[in-house]
Formats: sequence, structure tokens, C-alpha cells
Amino acid sequence: MYVRIRKKNRINLSGIFIGVNVSLTEFIEGLKLYFLSGLLMFISILPILLVSIIARKGFLLSICISIVYSLVSFLASWVAPLAALLPIDVAWRIMDLKQFEMSYSFPMFISYVSLVFFAVISITGILYISRKQEA
Repeated sequence: MYVRIRKKNRINLSGIFIGVNVSLTEFIEGLKLYFLSGLLMFISILPILLVSIIARKGFLLSICISIVYSLVSFLASWVAPLAALLPIDVAWRIMDLKQFEMSYSFPMFISYVSLVFFAVISITGILYISRKQEA
């Protein structure tokens, strides 16, 4: 009886450096999560970019707004209605982070609508203010 043994596709480059083998499917899944989280975090900071462009006061105001925005989003993660609506918390919800045991008041569809709403308003505002400032 002949038994055929298949070798799994392994990415051994990581194993050379740290001694861990990673399968190709694990690598692809991690890469998808990496790009998804980057895209969601970019969308989440669009309101900060809008306020920074409107204010035109420099980097100090942008840093202060970023700190306040981050703290409010982090603290809002314990308030169910806000956790389902604020962009950073929605990004955490979409990425399904298991580190946070958060409860949400609204279904996932409302969170998607909220994220799209913030993104569209921010991009529209950024484009409008940029054109207005150039003129």
C-alpha cells in the first residue's frame, strides 16, 4: 500500500531568524489583517486631519486634538452606544479584537454606516477646505 505524504507550504525565512515556522495561509491572513487595520486606522484619523486643516495652527493643535480624540475613543469603549459609533471603536469592532470585551448597543450595520459617515464627511471637508485655501 502506497501512502503519499504532502508537505505543507511553509515560509521558513522567519524560522531562520527566530525559529518559528509560519504557513503561507497564516502569513496571508496576517497580511490581510495588517492592511485592514491600517486602512481602518487611516479612516479613523480622518476627522483629526479635517480639524487640523481647518485650524491651520500648526502641529501643536493637531497633537492636542489627537490626544483628546484618542482618550475619548478609548474611554468611550466602555459606553455601549458610543463604542458602536466612534470611528476608532468601530475599527476595533471590525477587526474583532479579542483583547477588549466591549458591548455594543447597535448592530454591526450601524457601525459600518457610522464609519462611512465619518469618512465621507471628513474627506469632503478636507477637499473643500484644501480648495478654498488654495484660492
